[in-house]
Amino acid sequence: MWELCAGLIKKGHEVKIMTSDSPYLNQITGPESYSIEKNVTRCFELFGNWKKGVVEVEQDQEVLTNIAVKNHLLIRQALEAFKPEVCIVGNVDLMGYPFIKEILNKGIPVIHRLGNKEPGYPVEDTPQHPKYCMAAASNWLIQSLKEQKHPIERFETLFPGSPLEKYYRYVLPDFSKLKIVFAGIIAPFKGFHILIEALAVLKAINIPFECHAIGNNTNETYYKQILDFVEEKKMQDQIHFYGYQSRKAMVRMFDQCNTLVFPTIIEEAFGKSQIEAMASGLAVISSATGGAAEVVVHGKNGLTFKGGDALDLATKLLFLTENPEESFQLARNGQMSSTKYSTPRSVSKLEAIIESML
Repeated sequence: MWELCAGLIKKGHEVKIMTSDSPYLNQITGPESYSIEKNVTRCFELFGNWKKGVVEVEQDQEVLTNIAVKNHLLIRQALEAFKPEVCIVGNVDLMGYPFIKEILNKGIPVIHRLGNKEPGYPVEDTPQHPKYCMAAASNWLIQSLKEQKHPIERFETLFPGSPLEKYYRYVLPDFSKLKIVFAGIIAPFKGFHILIEALAVLKAINIPFECHAIGNNTNETYYKQILDFVEEKKMQDQIHFYGYQSRKAMVRMFDQCNTLVFPTIIEEAFGKSQIEAMASGLAVISSATGGAAEVVVHGKNGLTFKGGDALDLATKLLFLTENPEESFQLARNGQMSSTKYSTPRSVSKLEAIIESML
């Protein structure tokens, strides 16, 4: 959402951003983030928070109602003061949703930019209005909503996008030794354990590799199990953990590697790290769940493996190290196919949706 809003502002649109604040996440803020901060109001309260890898939701219904009402009133005040021509809504799971219908009833188009499998409201409360557009992160997500019988009149696929020019590598990496990167939360649903189990298989047959894990540890029990397994298999010198990193640091890490493994075991709405790795010239091996399957086509611009199957993943990693020329071509094809997912393209698509709705 930040990238889409920044893109709209850069193209001359006036944008007011309303959101919550989550200082407990302690995420590193880069200089580019400050460029649109004057457009941001961090005023919303949420029904819960994201801690230790799970969503902790308030259980008191009265408290939840009060939060939803407060957020609704803040939006109503902003509508009166800012007088927007269009409203772009993000994921609303933790803030309430009745305000959507109020905005529509004022004749203001609503573009719901959805990045989750659930839209944040039950089927019976689906906004049925000609000025309501569900702009989902992938074609798979649209199909999922249709299967859930949401009576939405207009769907559009709006990829999350990414500033891929920051990742683009002109000289592709050498594939003589596996240099793997994992970019994501180190949590069970992201499947990091599947990756290290696959690496243990490679270790057992003396295949050289190194692995770099970028991402927060959100589950201490799970993280300790990971570390214990790494020590048991004597892979401490080959697997390295870095925690959360800025985009700049992640780009540097991608530059030092040749393969990204995307081992998630849940149905992802899209899988953004895949396109960033592709732009960096890395070969991508993906479990291809949900919308992530739209990005990686097996044997053409990457490899896919059966989700949750460490042996299958090990087989795909072995293929890369035994076939450096094919690996190079997969990486090259992946880099070429990543361009259609850039932020400028997504911003242009969003502009087109806005124009058609106005």
